[in-house]
Amino acid sequence: LLIESKNRDIMDSIRYALKIQTAMLPPKSSFKDNGVDGFILHQAKDVVAGDFYWIERHGDELFFAVADCTGHGVPGAILSLLCSNALNRAVDVMQLRDTGEILDTVREMIIRRLGKGEGADMKDGMDIALCRLNLKTNKMQFSGANNPIYVYSKETESISIAKACKQPVGLFVKQHPFDCKSFNLSPGDTVYLFTDGYADQFGGPQGKKFKYKPFREMILKGANSPLTEQKKQLQKTLRNWMRDVEQIDDICVMAVKV
Repeated sequence: LLIESKNRDIMDSIRYALKIQTAMLPPKSSFKDNGVDGFILHQAKDVVAGDFYWIERHGDELFFAVADCTGHGVPGAILSLLCSNALNRAVDVMQLRDTGEILDTVREMIIRRLGKGEGADMKDGMDIALCRLNLKTNKMQFSGANNPIYVYSKETESISIAKACKQPVGLFVKQHPFDCKSFNLSPGDTVYLFTDGYADQFGGPQGKKFKYKPFREMILKGANSPLTEQKKQLQKTLRNWMRDVEQIDDICVMAVKV
């Protein structure tokens, strides 16, 4: 009875934490509200997640990101709120627009915040793919920390990989400024952002990881389908792959079509 009571209290607390985290996330209608076609697949390993997505608009510029904070569950969720708030401060308060400069500044904030307590410096932080899209010109800027993006060209029907910097947004041995990559997108092109949860999920007949190559091939195969259908296909493929295998990490996939 004591164990049941403690478990009930803990789960009630975590479910309320989910309400807070959900309230902090942008509504999934954010793309539609800004006249953009897009989808978000967000599936926590536990009730709350260390993966989060972030969307902000300033004038003709739409910022969007997918991030993977250290850990999952309650610790990951706490860190996700810190990182999300740092992004908001960099873009809303400090008025930064360059994606590389945003990540540099967010890194400084996270290191400073996590270094305020007693004991050794915490090496926690996040991996992230951050984009800034001009809604009038379709020019896009990308900066990433360990997380790349896929850019699908409707004209060539191919996917190009925009690589990220090999460092997290947080304390790291060899820190260097985050670089930026620029793209001139055309109508019908699609940008895919994701964390490592989907590709790293175990399953299939041999209980192995799904991996990035099949993930990319699946996206390419359905890239000309409506985004709603693409999301359904991602969910269906994941269910069929996992079967009875436990989800090992948070999963977050975002697509934005210009």
